[in-house]
Amino acid sequence: PSMQANVRLLSTASTRNWVGFTNQTLATMNGAANPAGIYAAFRYDTSALDANWQCITKNGGAQTINNSGVAASTTNVEMEIIIVNGTRVEFKINGVLVCSNIANLPAGATMMRYVISRRNLVAGAQSLQVSWLYLDSDQ
Repeated sequence: PSMQANVRLLSTASTRNWVGFTNQTLATMNGAANPAGIYAAFRYDTSALDANWQCITKNGGAQTINNSGVAASTTNVEMEIIIVNGTRVEFKINGVLVCSNIANLPAGATMMRYVISRRNLVAGAQSLQVSWLYLDSDQ
């Protein structure tokens, strides 16, 4: 499976964001920087001291976290996640491969849904804009 999404943060302060695939609920993903479950996702979380988008895979046990090198900002970003034959997960930002995780991958038989979320870590209204979303699956 693969997904592409064009997202824009309206603020980078005091926030937790996930863009990717998971077998968890939105509440579970928004609840922690290392939530329970299985996922392949981008994360930007100020509580985890993220300055850049992180490329994360988790197989229900440990997380693999790789730094994308792309700073979170308030400009539109095209994010792409491709799960390649259960051997690696490729993460692209604006068409450029920024990470290729090979450990703690979601199992091929795991039913996952997409997640695009934002949680405010302090009181106040914030939002995340999604311009478009594209999902593809070989199932």
